[in-house]
Amino acid sequence: MITFSLSRPYLAQFLKRYLFLALLTCAGAYYFYHGVQERISIRNRAHERIGVELKKDALDNLLRTARRDLRLITDHYQLKRILEHPSPDALHNFELDMLNLSAATKIYDQIRWIDESGYERVRIDYNNGKPSRTPEAELQDKSSRYYFMETHKLNAGAVYVSPLDLNIEHANLEFPHKPMLRIAAPVFDSLGGRRGIVVLNYFGAELLARFEKAGTEIAGRAMLLNPQGFWLNSPLPDKNRGFIFTPTTPGFSNHYPEIWERIKQAERGQFEDAAGVWTFDTLYPDRDDDARPDEVTANAWKIVSLLPSEALYGDRALFKPVLGSMLALLLLEGIGCWKLAGLRQSGKHLQAQLLQSEQNLHKLIAERTAQLQEAAALREQTENRLQLPNAALKAAANAVVITDNHAVIRWANPAFAALTGFPLEDALGKPPKDLVRSGLQSEAFYRALSISILGKRVWRGEIVNTHKDGFSYTESLTITPVGDRDGGITHFIAVKDNISERKHAETRLANLTRVYTLLSNINQAIVHLRDTDILLKEVCRIAVQDGGFGMAWVGWPDAGGKALVPAAFAGIDRETLEQLNNLAAPGDQNTYPANAAYNQACSVGSNDIERDPRTQAWRHKALALGYHSVLALPITVKGRVRGVFSLYAGTTGAFTNQAIKLLGDMADDIAFALDMDEAEHRR
Repeated sequence: MITFSLSRPYLAQFLKRYLFLALLTCAGAYYFYHGVQERISIRNRAHERIGVELKKDALDNLLRTARRDLRLITDHYQLKRILEHPSPDALHNFELDMLNLSAATKIYDQIRWIDESGYERVRIDYNNGKPSRTPEAELQDKSSRYYFMETHKLNAGAVYVSPLDLNIEHANLEFPHKPMLRIAAPVFDSLGGRRGIVVLNYFGAELLARFEKAGTEIAGRAMLLNPQGFWLNSPLPDKNRGFIFTPTTPGFSNHYPEIWERIKQAERGQFEDAAGVWTFDTLYPDRDDDARPDEVTANAWKIVSLLPSEALYGDRALFKPVLGSMLALLLLEGIGCWKLAGLRQSGKHLQAQLLQSEQNLHKLIAERTAQLQEAAALREQTENRLQLPNAALKAAANAVVITDNHAVIRWANPAFAALTGFPLEDALGKPPKDLVRSGLQSEAFYRALSISILGKRVWRGEIVNTHKDGFSYTESLTITPVGDRDGGITHFIAVKDNISERKHAETRLANLTRVYTLLSNINQAIVHLRDTDILLKEVCRIAVQDGGFGMAWVGWPDAGGKALVPAAFAGIDRETLEQLNNLAAPGDQNTYPANAAYNQACSVGSNDIERDPRTQAWRHKALALGYHSVLALPITVKGRVRGVFSLYAGTTGAFTNQAIKLLGDMADDIAFALDMDEAEHRR
């Protein structure tokens, strides 16, 4: 039996190898863990930016609607009649129209016209859903109120938006408290003389409720701040709306003075400090849609979100498995290096014992033993070095695929199976094109990809593939060629990431933006056009040219009231439109969306004409014209359906719930314009 003592050379050999392997192991574990945490933080930062933008868009849309209503009132023809030819009849008609506007919008606590002396001439109170006019004896002098003095100085077309504060009646705070936002504009007569102002008292609680509801997926704490840095809305219960009720309450600027100074200096941004990641954007309540992007006003609200540091990097439970794996590797490396050092030490003792009798033979055996030991040590070191990268690749969130130079899969991690739906045992030995190719990319696309990677260049891009279950998804793809010493290509490494949700979010945002543009342009047409026929033709034209719809038409009932006839249309000729809707044929017209919407007094449509069973009677006509989605909206005037506004789109899924709601509001605006035109004709 060979024995040896714990000598200094023995320890030196052990420490030399073990410390080197331990350093590599710790460095690999650190970079792996740090990389995963950094990816999570980048995702969370992006979510915070999107959430803040959604909250800003929600408030901006509400204020844009209020400014639109304000301009409708200042340009109202009954108000112009009062200014030019005052009469009780004109004043009464103006009050009736304002009562209808209050009942229709449901967002204004008061609608007022205050003359140039500061005295209320018309005041409509919402009264919890029962709008009423204020008798002349109860009208008040508002000449000393700040919003009258500020608005009365403005030029034509300008809008004043007040701070969010509590409503005051007869010099006293109204109780129960009503947070109120006053939106006002000056009124001018035909000679340019100032004739007072129009004021809309917007329900502040409704504005703040929309703010809280928008961007609910945001992980951080969302706050709404006024220009002085006070909280208008905050997830912190002890600070929520403190400025509205107690102006002396310390605000955000007092609690976070350095953060507030930094936020005030920029339009939008994102930065990190000890508390977490701050994301902010700026909203200008009184800036018009046609204002320049670089035009800055003093009335700037700040939308601020704080994502705490502990939430920035997501779930820290990954630290324990990584630490455990690293400690296990360190233990195995220590055992291996200890045994290796022991083997080397025992070899030296054996060489000393046999040197005298069989020196030549011992030398040959010692050399051979040393060679075998070195080979074993190298093999063990190689295996230890490969364990961590292999574990890291298997645990990676992105799908990783390694193919040979013939594009046959030789290795893939579990994330690849989760992405494609194909188990690893079914994927190995097959080309990726036989598993996931969707056929949506052309052969020219794949030829360009092959030329790039065969030329030893890294290829990056996006591609649509098919899951095992049959649905399509979009992935971000990076393909890296791996070469040998002779300059040839031996393998390709592909890294894949599913970005379908991000693409869908971008598409939804683009569709909503297009619908908002459509609504804005149609509302402008309603304001400026008085002739009904011209207005309807312009509405159809805007829907096709600005809204991006394939076709739009407005139908009125015929003399018998059994079928609809086109009153205006765009994107199609009359003959094709009548053939598409089978207007001249008898039978059940409710199979067509326009007639169904007219008879049922509700919106009727389909987001997939090709597969919807309700479209069987006419789908071949629509598909031949390139239409895949349809929505018919009733135009209801004073509770009676007067006509139908129909929209056709060239894509499936074009009408989301939010888009249908916005388009329904647009149909109500058209109905309001028709009602006003008919009232004018009756008068």
